[in-house]
Amino acid sequence: MKYYAAIILFLLYGTASYSQDNKEIRVEYKMFCDTDVPLKYQTLLWIKNNTSIYKEKSSTTERWVEKPTQIEIDPQKLKSDYEPYIKTDNIKKEILFFDAIGKNIMVVKDIYIDLKWKISQESKKIAGYNCIKATTTYRGREWEAWFTPDVPLPFGSWKLHGLPGLILQASDSTNMYAFVAVKIENAKSDLFEKEFYSLMDVKSKKAIDIKKFVADQEEARENVDKMLTANNSDGVTLKVKREPRNGMELIYEWEE
Repeated sequence: MKYYAAIILFLLYGTASYSQDNKEIRVEYKMFCDTDVPLKYQTLLWIKNNTSIYKEKSSTTERWVEKPTQIEIDPQKLKSDYEPYIKTDNIKKEILFFDAIGKNIMVVKDIYIDLKWKISQESKKIAGYNCIKATTTYRGREWEAWFTPDVPLPFGSWKLHGLPGLILQASDSTNMYAFVAVKIENAKSDLFEKEFYSLMDVKSKKAIDIKKFVADQEEARENVDKMLTANNSDGVTLKVKREPRNGMELIYEWEE
């Protein structure tokens, strides 16, 4: 109990003193994806007051050569100019992000979930910062995160948020997805002054609800499967095997 009381006092004091500085933070992460073709790339996180904006730097994608793969691919084909953003607003309780169906990029309004973190007594240093371990479950994956009370801002890479300190490292329980902070600096960004939809070339300025977006995405995949069957010239009925989701989100709230 003394341990947690000390943490709470430290966080209350740290948050108050940090907010007085009113600094804007830029965090650079290295993202690791142990999928069919193991990849790593840079991601960026900007934080201002109660809002964060996260960006995947797909143009920095490269093979994660330390991990073996059965599929070899030209490294240049891994890079992309499609670099989507995620915006998390803790005051509005709102998460907006970009995603695509085919070539159409859309703004999607996600469900803001107050993640139920379990804070442990384990601690370690990451990049010179004192960090504490916490765990949570989010959309079918169990996550382990290390956050630092030294930077009392409740954000992290991707959609992970809600801890009393900046998340510097996290991974899911299968180690398929992981990220680690490599640089933290005070830096202002004009991203917060812009309308979110203006950050990418979107089909519509109006955000689509995530439940409808997922349904439309599934319908688009089914239509592709039907086209593959219809275009089969051998007269053989094709049975397209639909692979289960293996992204960072495996199941949504309304599917449970």
